Amino acid sequence: MTQVAFHTGLTDKTHHLLRLIRKASRQGARLLVLCEQPGALSQALWALSPLDFVAHATLDASPATLAASTVLLCDHAPVPGRNCSADVLINATAAWPSAYRDFARVIELVGPDPVDVVAGRERWRLYRANGVEPEKHG
Repeated sequence: MTQVAFHTGLTDKTHHLLRLIRKASRQGARLLVLCEQPGALSQALWALSPLDFVAHATLDASPATLAASTVLLCDHAPVPGRNCSADVLINATAAWPSAYRDFARVIELVGPDPVDVVAGRERWRLYRANGVEPEKHG
């Protein structure tokens, strides 16, 4: 069964997201990162120190680039059954990732903005309605 963890109250979602990406990729996980602006996140990943570099690509990259990248960035919810062999889905958007069952782990990021909090609570309810008991961090 998929493990779901909510990281809540994040004052800087991008900083937290970068930290999670570095940590998970160092542990050998393949990630699919659902974010509002993949281009901006890619720029932030390129701005990391050379020692912290993480191979990444957007889903529109060439097949060779996708195969060489441990982190895939996209701005739309993945289609069930087509997750590009990722182990972990990190959701930094308000969207419900209906393909969550395709991943061993899902990490939901929720900031303090009231709209983000309401969307996070709705995703929490949807997971529970689908038989998943999420963990809360934060």
